[in-house]
Amino acid sequence: MALSCPHERMLAQVKVPVLFTHHSRAIDPVTGQLVGAISDLQATKVKEIITAAGQSVEYVSLPDAAHAMHQADPARFVQVLTSWARKLPA
Repeated sequence: MALSCPHERMLAQVKVPVLFTHHSRAIDPVTGQLVGAISDLQATKVKEIITAAGQSVEYVSLPDAAHAMHQADPARFVQVLTSWARKLPA
């Protein structure tokens, strides 16, 4: 999936503040495989790359949230999003 989408290069070119919501994830104890979209280690790297690009990153860990939180819990999604948006410079 990521072969044609160089995430590190894209993240290094971010030009706006970022809200990063990190939802449900775990490591399967039997296989060692990630269950989720991105691991905690990968999330840390994402924050480092965006910060190095000179942009702010607000990271919100929501391990109990569904991957599609906006659909599964729209009220919570709106609360997280509007809380972040209120902090943005005018």
